[in-house]
Amino acid sequence: CRDIVPPLRRVGALGRLGVTLSLLTHSPRQPIPDAPAVYFIQPTEENVRRFCTDCREELYQRFSLNFVQPVGRSLLELMAQELVALPVLGHIKVYDQYLNFVSLEPDLFSLQLRDSYRVLHSPQSLISDQEIDAFVTDVVLGLTSVIIQMQVLPIVVTMKGGAAQAVAEKVTLRLVDLLREKQLRPASTASTPVLLLFDRSHDVSSALAHTWSYRAMLGDVLGMKLNKVELTPEGEEKKVYELDPQDQFWYANAGEPYPVVADRASEELDAYKQQKDKVTMTTDSLDGAMDGMSALMSSVPQMKERKRIVDMHTSLAFALLTHIKARGLDAFHATEMALIKGSGWDKEKLQQLLSGQQGTPQDRLRLFLIYCLALLEDGEAAEVEIAKWERQLEQADIEMSAYRFLRKLQK
Repeated sequence: CRDIVPPLRRVGALGRLGVTLSLLTHSPRQPIPDAPAVYFIQPTEENVRRFCTDCREELYQRFSLNFVQPVGRSLLELMAQELVALPVLGHIKVYDQYLNFVSLEPDLFSLQLRDSYRVLHSPQSLISDQEIDAFVTDVVLGLTSVIIQMQVLPIVVTMKGGAAQAVAEKVTLRLVDLLREKQLRPASTASTPVLLLFDRSHDVSSALAHTWSYRAMLGDVLGMKLNKVELTPEGEEKKVYELDPQDQFWYANAGEPYPVVADRASEELDAYKQQKDKVTMTTDSLDGAMDGMSALMSSVPQMKERKRIVDMHTSLAFALLTHIKARGLDAFHATEMALIKGSGWDKEKLQQLLSGQQGTPQDRLRLFLIYCLALLEDGEAAEVEIAKWERQLEQADIEMSAYRFLRKLQK
């Protein structure tokens, strides 16, 4: 739950909405008898028991309990047993909110499910059927939450077999239930979206390849999480940058290639300097000076925010450039795209990159795995070439378990 709110509302924005204090459910809390409390929790026994304890101890004036996803009958019965002794229950409200996903941008969401590929593709000796079923259920709950919030009825399209088909079948059944329960009421005039469900094993290269767009590089290279990027420039304190969907530069350039973003960040900086010079321009007449001062005062908040955004994207672009130069990420990206397309790749450049002249061990491993996928149908000659590079990478102390897993997947 703690991941759902931050991308939507900063701490300051919550304050403007009347939220004066934000605490974790199981953290120590003092009673505030004259204040209402809003709980936003997962429907688990531990959370329900803690909520009931808070109600019995009368920590707050009113209680609004919001479950991230629908709560089961057994937990509702537990809550009834825990609260039945209270003389009054009118100050307690319970809601199912269908918010089991993270909305990173207006048109981008994540289910925030970790290790999904490992869970769904590991041997049964490592992962039980119960664990896989539980994971598929979490995916279904997340997708149906998105659909309910959008109030649309999508056409579900999937490939046959595997987890994708299992998710599609469960989502379809759940949508039928939601329509019958009138939780889902799509407008008759609304367009019909398509929900495409595919198994990652049919497109492994996209997950392995080095990225080149701004948003993807911030995640892959700088470790962006929940729209936040942490940087620690040499000799300086750590800085945290928050990417806001309201930021027009971010919204317009998040999906653009890095070189385009770098140029536009430079142009934005120049435009800001020109605006600043224009606003602060002096004049000889008194009336002109007064008008200039008035314009300067009224534009201070806007220019301050613009400068913050320009400085942030300039810093992020420079940090990415540092990694690109140090690791040769442009060369890795270009070679991998050529391998995926099946034409135009430079064998000499490939050998240089795999030999460790540029990049980290993980960069080399990612390229090698894509190389293996590209040579999938080249027969015995390809096997000899792959075996040669496998030995070289192992001699360089690069962990090759991902390669062995990929070979099993290919077979």
